[in-house]
Amino acid sequence: GDLANLDEIVYFKAITSDYEDDPEKLILSWESSLDGVFSTQPASSGGSAEFSENTLSRGTHTITVYATDSDGMTASDSATLFINGAPEAPVVHIDPDPADSNEALIATIDTPSFDPDGDAITYSYEWYLNGVVTSNVTNPLAASETIRGQVWTVYVYPNDSHITGPAGTDSITVGNSPPTMTGVTVTPRTAYTDDTLTATPAGYYD
Repeated sequence: GDLANLDEIVYFKAITSDYEDDPEKLILSWESSLDGVFSTQPASSGGSAEFSENTLSRGTHTITVYATDSDGMTASDSATLFINGAPEAPVVHIDPDPADSNEALIATIDTPSFDPDGDAITYSYEWYLNGVVTSNVTNPLAASETIRGQVWTVYVYPNDSHITGPAGTDSITVGNSPPTMTGVTVTPRTAYTDDTLTATPAGYYD
């Protein structure tokens, strides 16, 4: 059968003919095994009945079109259509909180996305800096990307292999991290009570 996502426009087409009646005089009824009759779109003089629909409910539909002529004789044909439901937004937060500029930001899923059809879900990530989307699509976001005072927002999108659902999101403001230093050298190495000592730091970085 065919597959469409919930609220997606689906195009239907049937070709009709009758020995006695012109095609446009045939009475057509389009029925869903879940929703009942959803259209009575007739055929054109060429025998083609075409229309679009986006209100079918989620689930597996058997779509049957019935054609009835002026003598009350009926023929039908059926097809299967699966209407897929989108996964729901997950609940997420950013770790650590508070975060310093020397720490990676990790999008943590508190409540996984729920898929109404029971499909397996995968997640994708978008990171925004001060409200503007960046090229960062990995989780975690490397500490090298962040600077004190920046506002980072993550959007976590669920996908059921058919459609991407709404995102779960969280934001955090990057705080200050202490400067670092690899060591210090004191000279002279051998000192007396009347010497002046000089300390020279090395590898200091903020």
